[in-house]
Parts: sequence; structure tokens; C-alpha cells
Amino acid sequence: EHWPNSMLRTCGTAIGAGSHGSFSSVLRMGANRRTRPGDDLNFTSMITEWILATGGEAARAGTPVQDTEVFPTPDGAHAYKIVALPLSENQTRVDHVLCHLSRS
Repeated sequence: EHWPNSMLRTCGTAIGAGSHGSFSSVLRMGANRRTRPGDDLNFTSMITEWILATGGEAARAGTPVQDTEVFPTPDGAHAYKIVALPLSENQTRVDHVLCHLSRS
């Protein structure tokens, strides 16, 4: 409920500096929460691809990535902001990326 429009992505074992890697799973945080006005975003295929690319960039670089883009949606064009935070359990490789999406 407190993390609407956030995803925790589990990275494949190939993730690391200079590696393209893959994501083995994505958990949409707050997916079972009740809707609050203004919280829901349109997850179009273009926005989903952008989230995947930005999360992959954060995983490869091992540093946070922030980006803003404008996308067409069923209810008009909207600017979106993403913050992708790479996480590591053992401090040697990125094993998760926390992505938060909001309207800009």
C-alpha cells in the first residue's frame, strides 16, 4: 500500500558491470492495494520497455539511475519519472533493482 507504482526486480546471475544480464522476476509492490485517486499509472508496452531498460542500466552500472520521458497513453501524453536503485546483498554484484515510477 505504501509503495504504489514500484517494482522490485530480481536480477539474473549474469548481471554485473559490463554485462547485459536478464531479470528473472518482477514483483509489483502494492499490486494488491486498494486504488487511491491519482495513484494509478498507465503501464503501456512503451513504458514497460522503458522501465526494463532503465532497470538494466542501473544494474549494469551499479549506480542509481533517474530519467524522465513523455509517453502517449490512452488518456493523452504524460511525462513520467523513474528512479532505479540497484541493490546488493553481498556488495559484489547487483541482485535486485528497486524501480519507482511517478508522473513528472
